[in-house]
Amino acid sequence: MRLKNIFTSFIALFWLLYLPLEFLVWSRAARYAVFRQIPVIETFSSLLNDLLWLPLAVVLPIYLAIYAAKISNWKIIKSLAYGVGLFLFVLGIFHLDVYFRYLFYLMIPLFALLLFNIIKAHKIRGYAFFYILALIGLILNYQTQLIPKIELGRNRARPLLSVMSYNILVDQSKEKRLQAIELIRRQKPDLVFVQEIRTSDRKLLRRRLADLYPYQHWSEKWENYNGGVIFSRIPFVSTRNTNIHTKYAKGYINLNHAVIQWNGRNVHLFNVHLYHGGNAFLKLLFGRITLEKFLASSESGYFRHIEEAKQIAERISRVDEPVVFAGDFNDTPNSFVYHIFARKLQNAFRTAGWGLGTTFGYMSLIDSVPTILRPFVFNFLRIDHIFCSNHFEIVKSTVLHSDASDHEPQIAVMTLK
Repeated sequence: MRLKNIFTSFIALFWLLYLPLEFLVWSRAARYAVFRQIPVIETFSSLLNDLLWLPLAVVLPIYLAIYAAKISNWKIIKSLAYGVGLFLFVLGIFHLDVYFRYLFYLMIPLFALLLFNIIKAHKIRGYAFFYILALIGLILNYQTQLIPKIELGRNRARPLLSVMSYNILVDQSKEKRLQAIELIRRQKPDLVFVQEIRTSDRKLLRRRLADLYPYQHWSEKWENYNGGVIFSRIPFVSTRNTNIHTKYAKGYINLNHAVIQWNGRNVHLFNVHLYHGGNAFLKLLFGRITLEKFLASSESGYFRHIEEAKQIAERISRVDEPVVFAGDFNDTPNSFVYHIFARKLQNAFRTAGWGLGTTFGYMSLIDSVPTILRPFVFNFLRIDHIFCSNHFEIVKSTVLHSDASDHEPQIAVMTLK
């Protein structure tokens, strides 16, 4: 009994310490209050944003089994509860890529059983109390992303606009390019925002997509990795490209801007590939640079990233008409960069998506981890985003699976209010 009490006390302490970690990672304001705006802290926080749910989710079936077993004195019921809990635990461990989507179905019976046991026993143990608080933190962070989306019958009088954002990886083979093209052709969205183009892509994509997308707005011919293209089935009213410079580097990124007329309104389209503020950390993680070099380059990279975002946000804020803004933002939803845009624009997946919505990580990590750990690798960074102005109602948003790039494409469907 004493050993059991020590173990449960240790678990309670673990969840008690987990609460401030959640608060600091998921609350940008709290993090700034404690650490200011330290680039290394911000980089680690961004990487942890969609990983903190894992410990909570992995043990959820165990807590469910414990409290299910408490409702009956029959050994067969207790054994069945523990057996089902163990099965769900193993199932979740080996399917981390989709496990998040099913937390909603496990949370409902857990809260019901916990409430029943509290009413029955008039108390709650520390290991359960602090775990539930941490679980509530997860719910507050993800909100509607936890809830399955049910498509109800909609008023089809209002036309729908479908938008895809897709980073196709600049140095992919032609075979992978053809896979990406096939995915676009299969989905047939009205608009496609593509990032990371190369010289040979211009000819290939123009030829293969011209019938579906006769209207194409490309970055200037010398723009590759930092450039992109907007494919449209709707004629352009105007197009322009803007190079975004900062004082933190000689390099720059290219912002594609096009205007279409849809449903009687001008709609402004912006396509971007922001600089990767955490790029130095990934190089350190994969052993490509030293710790000393990482510390030296992380600060300039971080502030370059923010400055690019500020300049683009300022340009978008001058547009009073409907806006669709998509691309590879290279930052997660708890970051300052994300916040810059989320203050005035709505994020499609946050509003109408189900699940993590993560688009990056798997392809970059799979060859760097030991073979035994590869079944547990999944996309853990939500860095590709589709934003739009409040002129739109987001109907749904989904992340598609594709092996054609290191990023997963995202599709959002929206209508003008």
